[in-house]
Order: sequence, then structure tokens, then C-alpha cells
Amino acid sequence: MPIVNSGLIGFDDFEQQLFLEGTMHIHRIFPFERFVDLVRNQWLALVRPSCWEDPFENPFNRMITEALTGKKLRLPHFESMLFAQCWSFSGESDAMWRIYSTDRRGILVTASAQALLTLGKPQFEPPMEQVFLGKVQYKSQAELKEMLESQDFLRNVLRAPAYSPVSSSVILYKRDSFKHEEEVRLILSRHISEVPGDIARFQIPLDKVILKVTLDPRLSDEEFERYSYLIDKIGYNGHIERSSLYSVPDFNLEIPSIEWLYEIPILPAAS
Repeated sequence: MPIVNSGLIGFDDFEQQLFLEGTMHIHRIFPFERFVDLVRNQWLALVRPSCWEDPFENPFNRMITEALTGKKLRLPHFESMLFAQCWSFSGESDAMWRIYSTDRRGILVTASAQALLTLGKPQFEPPMEQVFLGKVQYKSQAELKEMLESQDFLRNVLRAPAYSPVSSSVILYKRDSFKHEEEVRLILSRHISEVPGDIARFQIPLDKVILKVTLDPRLSDEEFERYSYLIDKIGYNGHIERSSLYSVPDFNLEIPSIEWLYEIPILPAAS
């Protein structure tokens, strides 16, 4: 997985250029209450990958067996020192709205990837605290199992410094069943002390990081106005729009006349 000095993991040359130019946008749907917390407190909640539901996430969170002795090895870094939050390259989709906005109150936040990473980094102290933005790679379940059990892969990851991007990259693999999510992850690797609880705070200047918020396409006009008002009242002053995913298309379907519709074509005369 390619790693670059800017704090990006897994991005190709074209994507790195977009990031450096400030034109890479990433997206996340927040439950309404979490969005309120984000605006009021100006921080993101990064969680331990062990809290995620997918059992294939962060496989090193489990003990590793030393074949020679049968001894179980505990790896505290992968168990308690990594925190992350999931974002997406995909602006929106029907599937994402229905999965992450089941009550139609979800808020789609569009952010500048460059601002999120570069403005968030200074609050942490390298090298023992590192921040990365990583692109998730998708593999079949068989491919993922083969990679994780590979001796070369295990040696490369386990020998890397715990705060290195190589070490953090272990949470950037998912089964291809989730490929539609086009996921990118904000990762915090902390090794200063044991962080209590499952959440690490990531302060951000909202006005410089968030580009716009989009409300659920299934909201009525009245609901859209109400939620827009509430969002404005809690202190968000940026652009608010409703998704146009289900808007009635402006098609111009026109025929000359009914007679034209049933007109019998005149066949050319036989030569």
C-alpha cells in the first residue's frame, strides 16, 4: 500500500495531486444529534476499530499465535492505540442514505480532505501521536484471508514502529461486499498513554473544513425548512441544501400530435 509524506496512505498519484491542490472532497452522513455535537463542540469523535461491527476489521486486535511455542501474543497497539472515523469519496447514493439515515434526519457533511488533515494535525505531538488519511482497499474474503495470513505481510506490519503509517494501514482493508462505500478513513495513532474509553477527540475549525451540508432527499419542503432553521440556530453558518437525488427530473417529453403517433409510415416504392 503506497504511503506518502503528506500523511496519506493508499492514494495514487492523481489522488495525491487532488489532495495537494485542495480539490479532494470527502463525505460522511452524521446522525442529526451527532451533527449538533460536531457544530457545538467543533470536534470529531474517532473510535477504536474494535467498536466496528465487521469482524474482519482490525484483525490484529485479536491475539496472534507464535507457532513455535503456541504462545498467544497480545498487541496493545492494535487493541487500544488506534482510533478512526469513516468517510467516503462518494458524494451520495440511495444505499448510503438508506443505511446511514434510516430516520431521514441524517446530515451529509462534505469536507475538504486537505483541510481536515492539515488543520487537525497540529493538536497532536509527533512521533508518538500521528494522524493519517487512508484509502480503504477492497478484497474478496479469500484474498483478505490469504493476505492477512501471509508471513511477509505479518512480518512487515509487526516489525514496523507502532506509530508508523505501515502499522496503521492494517485497518484499511475491507471485504469487497462493502466496495460501494468508497471509504476513506481518518486515523489517529496514539502512544503517549492509555486513552480512557473508546473515543478520541479530533478538534477541527468547522468554517475551514466543512464545505457544505446536505439534508436527506426524502424530506418534505416543510421538514427541510425546519431542519435548516435548527441547523442555523445551533451555529452552523455554511451552505445547506437538500439532496436532489429524488427530485422530479425536468424532462421535455413532447410529440408533434396524436395523429403522428399512429401515422402509418409510407414505404418506398419497389424499383
